[in-house]
Amino acid sequence: MTVLQVQVVAWTFLIIGLMFLLLGCLGVKDELRLKRRCVVKTTAILLRYEHWGKSITPYTIWVPVYEIAKATGETIQWESKAGRERKRFSPGDTVTLYYDPYSPDHDYYIPTERPFSLPLVFVFVGLITACICTYLLVKPNVFIALIGTT
Repeated sequence: MTVLQVQVVAWTFLIIGLMFLLLGCLGVKDELRLKRRCVVKTTAILLRYEHWGKSITPYTIWVPVYEIAKATGETIQWESKAGRERKRFSPGDTVTLYYDPYSPDHDYYIPTERPFSLPLVFVFVGLITACICTYLLVKPNVFIALIGTT
């Protein structure tokens, strides 16, 4: 393997790593924005599960539908933004829900439903990839000596 080949591969993976890093940072920013805006804490009732797709299979994605009653007596229903293969709760169970008082129909946050870890995984993978590729760009001969080809 030549220095040029190592550099081409390193540049390619560096670009991919930077894209992962960018997507992860945007995801973290979005999660923080949502948590900052959704300040009204309430209890939501799980009404039912709906599924995506035409038929029910072992791989069906189940989407919970929640309902809250506002202080005005008005009820709001939300279809979850995250579906799962398994049902975590039963209809009638209650969960803690935070919503945006200025946009309650659209912006809500359920801590048990939206793990914060996925954007952080993207950031971590992007950083590790970018660091390794930067090292390969600076010292390609180390990699060539490591694999033992010229």
